[in-house]
Amino acid sequence: DPSRRHFVDRNRMQSGLAWGVFVVESKADGGTMHTASFASRQGRPLACLSPVSDEETEGNMAGNATLMREERAVPITKPSDMRSFLAGLSDPVARKAAT
Repeated sequence: DPSRRHFVDRNRMQSGLAWGVFVVESKADGGTMHTASFASRQGRPLACLSPVSDEETEGNMAGNATLMREERAVPITKPSDMRSFLAGLSDPVARKAAT
C-alpha cells in the first residue's frame, strides 16, 4: 500500500536493508531525514551531498546541512569523497558479527 502512512516504515526498512545511506537532498523536515535517523540508529554509515550555497542550506538541502553540522553524516564535496565512502561500506550483518 503506497499511502503516506507507510512512508516512515518504508524508510526504516530501506535503511535497514542498506549497507549505507547517501542523502542527495533533504529539507530539514523531509522524509529522508527519517531514513537518516534510522540509518544512524541501525549503525549504517551515513553520507550526504554538501550544500554549495547559503541558499541551499536554508532550502531543499537544509537537512543535509543539519546532518553535517551535527556530524551525523560524512560530507561529500568531490568525487573522491564518494569513492572513499563507498569503499568503506561493508555488509552490515558481517560488521555486526565482527563486534
